[in-house]
Amino acid sequence: MKKSLHWHLFVRIFVATALIFVANRFIAQYLTGTHMVGRIEASVAAVIDQCSGDAVDASRFHACAARSHREDALANISEFFVLCAAPEPGRSLPRDAVCDRVPTAASGTADGGEDIGQSARLTRPTIDGEPWLVFAARQDPQALQILLRQADIEQYVDSIYVLRNRMLRYLSPVLVLALALLTLYMTRAAMQPIRQLETSLRGLTSSNLDKPLDLQPPYREFESFVTVFEQLRERLNQSFLQARRFASDASHELRTPLTILRGHSEQLIEDLPTGSEAQVRMRLIGDEIERLIEITEKLLLLSRADANSIVHTMEPVRLSALVTELAFDAMAFHAGLKIDSEVEPEIWCICDQSLMLQLVYNLYSNAAKYNVPDGWIRFSLESRGERFVLSIENPCDNIPADLTERAFQRFYRGEAARSRKIDGVGLGLSLCREIARLHGATLTLQVSARKTVIARLEGQRFIPPALPD
Repeated sequence: MKKSLHWHLFVRIFVATALIFVANRFIAQYLTGTHMVGRIEASVAAVIDQCSGDAVDASRFHACAARSHREDALANISEFFVLCAAPEPGRSLPRDAVCDRVPTAASGTADGGEDIGQSARLTRPTIDGEPWLVFAARQDPQALQILLRQADIEQYVDSIYVLRNRMLRYLSPVLVLALALLTLYMTRAAMQPIRQLETSLRGLTSSNLDKPLDLQPPYREFESFVTVFEQLRERLNQSFLQARRFASDASHELRTPLTILRGHSEQLIEDLPTGSEAQVRMRLIGDEIERLIEITEKLLLLSRADANSIVHTMEPVRLSALVTELAFDAMAFHAGLKIDSEVEPEIWCICDQSLMLQLVYNLYSNAAKYNVPDGWIRFSLESRGERFVLSIENPCDNIPADLTERAFQRFYRGEAARSRKIDGVGLGLSLCREIARLHGATLTLQVSARKTVIARLEGQRFIPPALPD
């Protein structure tokens, strides 16, 4: 089974978008760590800049630090601060033991470190084997120092990752559903122009190839496709016209010489001695001439059907009487077959009587040809609401498996017909379908479970006006 372009696009877009989403997550997670460390450094430098004057009191300093990054997502980083300041009268800042082990370079009295913010300096010493970050004022590094353990920063960043992952875990079903809906919308949008072209092309048949299609390409990428198709339609139309003209002209030109041959063959049959070998051969020749005339007439009628030029006269016809008379005649034509008929009276239709008679007779003729020894044919005509249904059923041996699909193809014949055991040219059912279409009816062929073939014609009923009392 071939792949579906719609679902092929859906899977590709969905997988590609999912991969972009996952890759973006890992890249963002990698870059966020570096970015957050830089944010932390800038945040602590801002505290140094703004809160150095409040360093005399721990509560005032922490309040100032909270105000300095109130709108910052890193406000909680102040919980990891270690405040160090030179002991002076009036200062209430507690002094941690680690403050005494800060190297001199971190205090700004030796080379090293980097400037952060407007008036802060950052050094990265190692204290007791652990990396630390030491922030101090450039002008007076002894007045206030803020120490941050590198491990605390990493722990803080990891806690944000954990919170982010927890949120994503709850949001993942929503994100997957949104991604699926978005992908479905994108695939539908991508397939919409193709569906529009399909709708326009679906109504193209051999009978309207001469009419340009009103195809408006939705996007310029489809303009070349529409142009190529219009050129193909024109070439197909020319080919169909040439084929129809050839079939019509050939059939028309063959009618006269075949008619003359038939007349001469009939005359010769009468002139030759009765029962002689020459008369038998001439009779066989006459039969083949009749066969050629039948083929010619059917080809001519089919070519006219293709060109929508069949001459017909539509009038009310009592279909019940037509079928009843044909069923009655069939009893005399084929005495070896049992003929049954169930014909509902007073079923009328608007049709060309000669064409309708030809249609029903062809169906009956096929039922008689492709029958079994001592078989039967059943005629059925009934009304179903505003429509009528005509069925002709017969038993048949060795029914081809592709009968229902190919029966209406021109020159299609079963195995028995191809071996000339059964006379026919393979055009009868094709002609019947064309006549049915001309009358707005449908003709189908079905094979039942009991190995019978049912030809069913369904069309519009005509209800004649009631006569005045």
